[in-house]
Amino acid sequence: MRVCSSKWFLVMLGLTGLFGTTGSVAYTQWDMEASVFSGLARAQERQPVSCDTPRISSPQLVEIDSNHFFRYQIVATGKRPIKFTAYQLPKGLLIDEETGLIIGSLTQPGRYYVVVRADNEFGGDFRRIQIEVARKPR
Repeated sequence: MRVCSSKWFLVMLGLTGLFGTTGSVAYTQWDMEASVFSGLARAQERQPVSCDTPRISSPQLVEIDSNHFFRYQIVATGKRPIKFTAYQLPKGLLIDEETGLIIGSLTQPGRYYVVVRADNEFGGDFRRIQIEVARKPR
């Protein structure tokens, strides 16, 4: 089982950093810390976890107009197969548990909160997603 690195990296302000995988170090597992000092930003990785464990990286805020088609892909790293689930999914939306794709239509304007989860044999991860549905422009 691979274990993700727990090193500290300094990144020049304005650069996005390095993403991808080098050897057994998974750089996509970073959590950026918003501390800025003398033109340098610090990036600290989460506690070491198995790279086989699912990690969700999808956006946490989705904005759409009412009555428009809704499509949201839960993006997760980790060893496949991964089972995707969604809790408190509003009426009109469906999830494909194998692909993590949420589709449908929302007719009522408002704010909806959904918890999505990705699980496999090594563990799981979850994320709270906020869906903002605006009134359709006249």
